[in-house]
Amino acid sequence: MENKALKTLGEIIQRDYSSVSGWMMERYFMKKFQEKGRYIIGKWWDRKGENEIDLIVVDLIEKEAWIYELKKQGYRYQEDELREKVEKVLEQTPELRKMAIHLGSLSLDDM
Repeated sequence: MENKALKTLGEIIQRDYSSVSGWMMERYFMKKFQEKGRYIIGKWWDRKGENEIDLIVVDLIEKEAWIYELKKQGYRYQEDELREKVEKVLEQTPELRKMAIHLGSLSLDDM
């Protein structure tokens, strides 16, 4: 006899894997930076909800910020696209304009 609940669970996992795995990757990297104990960590969306920054790590002492795009496969990272988003972040976040900004990507390979 087939277990319908197990089949349904399998369908839900297949349907939602992409969004859940991305969320877990974000949580992993946030936790990794939090463990160092010196950073303010967050995400950013513009007011229209059109642009998202996956991870911003700020060091207030050294006045530096690292802005990361998270990609499951690192080869999908496009620095030009991230630069465009960062311009919008800087327009709306004046305190970041006073910091040295570093751009980068984190992927499953960095875990």
